[in-house]
Amino acid sequence: MSVVAGIGSKMPTGHGVLLCQFRNFHFRVEMSAWFSRRVRAMKRVSIASIVVLAIASNPVSAQSNERSSAEIFARPVAIERQALVTHLPITLRNGKLHIAAIVDGQTSEFLFDTGSPTVLAKQFADTLGLKVIGQNVGVDSHGNQVTMKIAIVDRLSLGDFTFRQVPVLIHDFSGTDMGQCLIGNGLIGSEIFPASVWRIDTQAKKLSIAANTGELPSPRGKSLHTKLYDVGYPHAPIIDYSVGDLADKAMFDTGNNANISFFHKIVDTPTFKRAVVPGTVAHGEGYEGESAGGLSKIGPLTHFEVSGVSFSSDKLDATESIVRAMPPTLFGAGLLQTYIVTLDYPGGRMLLEKRSEADAIQPDPGYGISIVDGRAVISRLFAKSAAESAGLKLGDHVIEAQGHSLTQLDGLAYCETVKWLVQEFKSREAAELVIQRKDGTHRFSIPAID
Repeated sequence: MSVVAGIGSKMPTGHGVLLCQFRNFHFRVEMSAWFSRRVRAMKRVSIASIVVLAIASNPVSAQSNERSSAEIFARPVAIERQALVTHLPITLRNGKLHIAAIVDGQTSEFLFDTGSPTVLAKQFADTLGLKVIGQNVGVDSHGNQVTMKIAIVDRLSLGDFTFRQVPVLIHDFSGTDMGQCLIGNGLIGSEIFPASVWRIDTQAKKLSIAANTGELPSPRGKSLHTKLYDVGYPHAPIIDYSVGDLADKAMFDTGNNANISFFHKIVDTPTFKRAVVPGTVAHGEGYEGESAGGLSKIGPLTHFEVSGVSFSSDKLDATESIVRAMPPTLFGAGLLQTYIVTLDYPGGRMLLEKRSEADAIQPDPGYGISIVDGRAVISRLFAKSAAESAGLKLGDHVIEAQGHSLTQLDGLAYCETVKWLVQEFKSREAAELVIQRKDGTHRFSIPAID
């Protein structure tokens, strides 16, 4: 879930590329023997050696052993239903899905992230008086090591559904450059998904949770569907997909703003290369984004259009996609701009139903601005983009954008600057940037993207 003001990929966000990388505050599993046995038991093992974005199953405390930690995370979450179906409003902000929840009596807004276990911000957990029962050491979506506390929430209520005895992680987001200003009180994740059906409809701005699919309206037309796997805590939605004769597994992750983020080893295969639409490939360099453990490393960035991505016998339309350095492939929130997505855990399937009206695809500005180590910098830049042609360089220190100073990065002004950059700065529009380099101050005019 990282934040970048301006992303190097052509996404149908409807908000401008500045949102795009606020994603992936979740965890890549360093598999315990317990968790690994579950994944190896899955039929059709992924080419990418699927690594579930989940909590690392390390001991819960210094006195615990692997079995005791596994027992805590494997314990089923009880559900109290006041109705067979409940509906919650979805607020779309910064390209992310936000919902209201009641956690041990405290009502707050949270990010809704299908690719993560529930993570509460430390300050919110402190107000709840949660008892820490141990800690977990894992790695985030960029491979950075992350240590988080573990606690149990007695009651987590979403509308008429209440989930009991929910294991949650607690993290201090103050160490992140931009997340500290945007995460709020935390995120609601996937450990509560089993035994319910979850329908995400961003056109209606509604999340529906049901005991079974019979409680929800039938799709208006033909739906795409694929197998949905539940391989244990944190019960993230793992699905089958294929490109040509290349079969793989992926995760559906609303914490990722892209349509699809393909693991680079999949993209490098001859079969996949044949599915890339000619003339759509763009290359750049920069950060993939910021996650719980900090920024990714600077590396190559690629976006393109791919055809022939299939669920069962049905194909998605040609889809704008990007490449990611870490496994697994992610089907992200960008798809919600075209499809209504249903995660049917009781039925073991994921369904995609075409929206009656899709959001318009917005052009890519070819550059991004992020806060890195307390400075606003050009954090990604694509070759042959208008931004590169204008003279921008990766790592340039941006001190002013559209007349707005980006040097006020201390105290309360810090988060005000971050939020302006993410919510107000429109990188697709014509922009005036002031850059500070070793040889002095330079002004650059970036043309609007058609």
